[in-house]
Amino acid sequence: MPTAQKAFIADLKMEEGEEAYIPVRSSMLHQIKHFGIEVFLDSEQLEVLSVENGDIPEEYALSYFDQEQNGTSVHFSWFTLEPSGIDLSEGGVLFYIKVRAKNNVKSLKETVWQNLTNETNWLYANGNHEKMVFEVAVKHSNASLFSATLVGGNPVGNSLSVDITLPAPSMVEIKMIDSKGQVIHSMSQPCLAGNCNIPIFELPTTSGVYLIRVQTSDGVQTLRFVKI
Repeated sequence: MPTAQKAFIADLKMEEGEEAYIPVRSSMLHQIKHFGIEVFLDSEQLEVLSVENGDIPEEYALSYFDQEQNGTSVHFSWFTLEPSGIDLSEGGVLFYIKVRAKNNVKSLKETVWQNLTNETNWLYANGNHEKMVFEVAVKHSNASLFSATLVGGNPVGNSLSVDITLPAPSMVEIKMIDSKGQVIHSMSQPCLAGNCNIPIFELPTTSGVYLIRVQTSDGVQTLRFVKI
């Protein structure tokens, strides 16, 4: 088998019915020219909703997913016309897989896998023309060290913020969701390791029950609040 290069998925837990974006992250790579990745997700545990571009330029990206006998096959491929390729930083997001949990999922380790004998997992990088295998590994996440809590009382009046504890620096993505499952507000903010407080100013004007989904590289947490 050719030399393998790593990509990573941070492990996470999900409750039945919960939706999350699973980021597939890169190791540090230089002069990357083009690549393809195929991962399988257990279709009895996870429903794939979409495959979305990450941090790399998206002009020449192709993504799709198919239902197969042994699970849902998710494909993402990309190339560049830059003669020297581009560099990928450690932890950069190659693409996202949006999923919904059909059951309670304790870990992604048993629900995500690859067939590395399949030529759909390939990478050309580091200034040479030798094909390498792009292997995706599910990394243990210090999920017990990641937490998110609402600040400001519940029911919520005119102000709201989220206190977040992180074991490592991460981009924090926050989505506010109404009772119909529609995202009514989204934002992102980089946070350092430790404690981080993110105020949310775009509160709904209509009374009701809402969710706030906090997504980081170390896990995802869904919070519930009542607007009065």
